[in-house]
Amino acid sequence: MEHYDRIKRYIAYKAGIDQAEDLTQQVFLKANQSLSSFQNKSSLYTWLYAIASNIMMNEAKRAYRTKELPVGQETSISRFITTDFTKEVDFKIDLGTSFNKLDPIDQEILTLRYIADYSFRDIAKLLKLNEGAIKNRMYRCLGKMRKDLESWHIAAPFNPKQYIHMVNMLETGQSGPGPEFQKVTDDFTAILRQNFRRITALNFTPHTKIAYEIYPDRESMVPEYPSNKSIGNFGKLNVVKIVSPLNPEVDYRNTVRQSLALYSMALTKQSNPQTPLFLVYGIGGYVGQGLTREHVRSRITSRYRQRELPSITYLRVADWLKFSEIGGFDLCYTLIDFIVTRYSWDALHRLLRDASNLESIFGRAPDQFEAEWKQFLMEQYMEEACDSSGAIMTSEQPSPKERSLKILVPDHDSGSIRYRIATFIEHAQAFKSVNPGIEVTIDTIPMSDFQGDKFLERISGSNAADLVFWPYDTAFSRQNLFVDLLHFYKEDGLTPDDLYKPLTDLVTENGQLTGIPMSPQPLAVFYNRDWFNRANLPEPTKDWTWEQFFAMSVHLKEANTTRGKEIYGSAVPIIPDLFESLAQSNGGSMLSPDNSRFTGFLDSRPVIEAFALLLKNSQDIVKKVPNGTSAILREISSGNVGMGVGRIGIYSFLARNPELKERIGVAPLPRLASGVRANAVGMIQALSIAAASRQQQLAWKFMKDIVLNPESKFQVDWSKQETLASRSSIHKLKLNDEPEWKVFIDELNHAVKPVIYRNPKIKMIAAAKNMLNHLVSLSSEAELQMELSRLASELDGWLDETNKHE
Repeated sequence: MEHYDRIKRYIAYKAGIDQAEDLTQQVFLKANQSLSSFQNKSSLYTWLYAIASNIMMNEAKRAYRTKELPVGQETSISRFITTDFTKEVDFKIDLGTSFNKLDPIDQEILTLRYIADYSFRDIAKLLKLNEGAIKNRMYRCLGKMRKDLESWHIAAPFNPKQYIHMVNMLETGQSGPGPEFQKVTDDFTAILRQNFRRITALNFTPHTKIAYEIYPDRESMVPEYPSNKSIGNFGKLNVVKIVSPLNPEVDYRNTVRQSLALYSMALTKQSNPQTPLFLVYGIGGYVGQGLTREHVRSRITSRYRQRELPSITYLRVADWLKFSEIGGFDLCYTLIDFIVTRYSWDALHRLLRDASNLESIFGRAPDQFEAEWKQFLMEQYMEEACDSSGAIMTSEQPSPKERSLKILVPDHDSGSIRYRIATFIEHAQAFKSVNPGIEVTIDTIPMSDFQGDKFLERISGSNAADLVFWPYDTAFSRQNLFVDLLHFYKEDGLTPDDLYKPLTDLVTENGQLTGIPMSPQPLAVFYNRDWFNRANLPEPTKDWTWEQFFAMSVHLKEANTTRGKEIYGSAVPIIPDLFESLAQSNGGSMLSPDNSRFTGFLDSRPVIEAFALLLKNSQDIVKKVPNGTSAILREISSGNVGMGVGRIGIYSFLARNPELKERIGVAPLPRLASGVRANAVGMIQALSIAAASRQQQLAWKFMKDIVLNPESKFQVDWSKQETLASRSSIHKLKLNDEPEWKVFIDELNHAVKPVIYRNPKIKMIAAAKNMLNHLVSLSSEAELQMELSRLASELDGWLDETNKHE
């Protein structure tokens, strides 16, 4: 079989793939007939090559007489081979004119070496030349070809090892990579080599290797999502994870093809990490050939025959589940196809470099660009799919609506914020559908722009947004940029009493309710039930204390020590909100009542006592981490700690992972033994009406009908990922019947205002962000008091300095 494959490759190159099988059979038929003449004076493959060479010579003479050329031999301009004359260097060689310029013997040497895969020794025997002469001739002609091609700017050195790094995660138990891993490596490298020009049509030059991690199955690839059905992902920058195509549960060819799509997506993210994911998915499907046009057409036709196509904005912000449900991958494929077909590859390249610059790239307003894409989609992908009874769209532009509501939301691609935005936009569109004559427009700006002049431009002037779904910041809410909602409540004979008062206090400035609290983030304790069982400890109760928390931490570590693994009894985030919670539990606060001074408060006795309790516990018992979400989640889910203080965002992750959810419990934030319960609740988002809006009544109607209405489906969807702020909605959905949600809801009754909401300047103090980290290293209460006094004086000096420049 080895000789058959070699001879067939040799003939395929010489005569064309269409004739390879027939001519190879002729060779072996001839060999069988002449077997008696084989006298072992040469090796078997030398004898077979001689037969093949004669048959090929006769075939060439016949083709010349009949003026026929085998298919594929009219030109070899697009034929590529990989020359691997060392173990380290690969070259992409176009065999066209340059190959034909070589001496016939040199052509034969290259063909036997890189097509038939013969060794130098074998080639020397076949051609009856010295082995050294074979090597010299081959290197010389390769150098000549490379020089020709470089002078024509046709090809440059191409080494897959420069661009990818294969990581064996197959756990075969072998000391080396093994044949299975080698086969996967070869096939992934081959498809990358074959399609490299297509991928780099976007002018992306890889500057860092992309690692391919090959896993035996889906479970080992993404252990935190055991029900995951995908065969690969690229969630981490410059890393592609993929199931081995040798796994019998996946299709081999499809997995190899998906490896190319994943590479193109990872390369796009490498080129610009800020590229929105919906465009990255489109690149994977269209450029990386992860999808075919026929499959996309069939799926879009069946899904959208009588449904409205989603907007580009919705594609941008939809979470993974909703993105999949609406056929987001197919739609993004058509968007990339539209850009390349109607504009150019260069336009696509510029869009990926700066997705916020759509208008200048395409010379179209966003709504006009979107209308053109949808028209292209209908014409190219939905032939005969839209009829008069179920038309989803027409080529005419929509007529102007009686009234228009413009909603400004963040443009954010990752994390729980993305889920919130997608849910909000979905229900904004639902509001439009039940209110004929009202046009709802979703406008976006990058999350970072909410902190500066660009945000002010979008909520001011004649073209201001009406509703603003934004990361709440008192620096803006104090500038009279938003309507006092109490005015609308009073006009309708309503009160905001249905909302938790501690939450409305967070968004109240100078007696004015500047927004609806949308994403309260109370602190809570997440604990590992298995650790508590092994330590024979009761699970935390509603009224437990910080003293009990730290005592339990000691027992948890003692009962769960694992050799070779560094573990801790608990983990706490060193963040201002936790320290303010401790301070207020002990009757103090880091900031003065008028929110203007730290001295006398940050260094007061109640605050020092509260901080000392947290910091006196040994670092090897209580691990100090930098934040209350991702860092705590990492420690809890990896089994490094028995419990940790974190925010509700952790539970949103746990709820999507049944195994972790079963093992991890949720308890209230403790209080000091001699103190009260206090929880510095953060507010990630609020919904406000811009003071410059011309549709304030319509914006208020949206708030009432969608956001504040306990009968609204919005409340159901929002409760799946956020703590609701409405008491009646919580009661209607029976969230208090769920133990974990009951903890978060109850914490809202003990909410206190974080210091960054009490004085917005504190948010801008660079020292404030890290002002507490230094405290961790202090060993005595006296040192703590001295450091807090110094820090309070420093912060007050900064506040005084900023006040001078106002």
